[in-house]
Parts: sequence; structure tokens; C-alpha cells
Amino acid sequence: MAASNPPDRRQLVVVTGASTGIGAATARELASRGYHVLAGVRRDVDADALRADGVEPHILDITDESDVAAIAGRVADDPLGRPLRALINNAGHRGQCARRNPADRRVAKTCSKSICSATSR
Repeated sequence: MAASNPPDRRQLVVVTGASTGIGAATARELASRGYHVLAGVRRDVDADALRADGVEPHILDITDESDVAAIAGRVADDPLGRPLRALINNAGHRGQCARRNPADRRVAKTCSKSICSATSR
């Protein structure tokens, strides 16, 4: 449902796994409701397809510490000083891999902590 007034984009929302499907739809919907969405995608082609008013795509592999640090830094250093309203951790990972490797089970938790802690600086 689109907002009846033009969005003012006063708050940030991070959506991981926004390349396609539910993640992309969520990013677009939140932008239509007035949030500035930092949309985590895996490939440049996905970023190009998703880029729109209120949707700022970023390459984000939640298993890559430098990607997580980059999006956390983007939140912390928002040029307009907007607060982070929500983190929607939609990024998928291989379930079998996560069951075999305990480190992989912590990826989403680490991503959430890194991004959310950026707002407390």
C-alpha cells in the first residue's frame, strides 16, 4: 500500500537478501511507505534492477565481514543523520552448511549485531 503523502525518508531500514523475491518486494514496499531502504544484494545486476527512489542498493554478502562492516558504516555515517528504524534480515544461507558448521549459524546474529551497534556510536 503506497503512502498517500510523499515520503520524507526520515528513517533508515536495512533489508538483507533484497536481490529478488520477498526481500526485493519488502525493500520496495518500505520505500513506498517513506523509509530510506539500504537494500543488501549479491550482484551489481540485482542492484541495478532494484535501484529506485528510496531504495539504495549495496552489495552485501552477510558471510563477508567487510561487506557487513561496510553496511554498518553506511548506517553509522548516514549523511543526513537518519536513525536506523529496523533491520530485516532476509538473507538466506545454505541450511545444510549451517547445520554442519557452527560458525555459519552465527552469521545472521553477527550481521545483526554489527549493523545495529553502528547506531549506538
